[in-house]
Amino acid sequence: MLSDFFSDTDPQALEVFLSLQRRRTPSQKLKQMFEMTELVLKAAEAGVRQMYPDADEREVFLRAAARRLDPETMFKVYGWDPRLRDAPSPDAPSPKAKRQDSVHVPERRCANVHE
Repeated sequence: MLSDFFSDTDPQALEVFLSLQRRRTPSQKLKQMFEMTELVLKAAEAGVRQMYPDADEREVFLRAAARRLDPETMFKVYGWDPRLRDAPSPDAPSPKAKRQDSVHVPERRCANVHE
């Protein structure tokens, strides 16, 4: 029930919050959703950078993606098995002879949502 979710919030403060949310346009809500998604992705990448300070951008991308995708999908899409302890190597071919250096790290952009 929704009231359980807000049980620790003052009822007047909750009403102000909900009133503000109701006034927002769909594009404003969507824009915020994309911004929050970008924040979560950047937080995952920051965690990878902390664990692997010498990792390059490609390795950071792969390790962060491996937190969201199962190992089989990671191998199928990126040719990298995240269950391996070593960093992705551009010199070593994968078991299916797909080279690690063929991985394209897409530039991440938020959708251009106009308010």
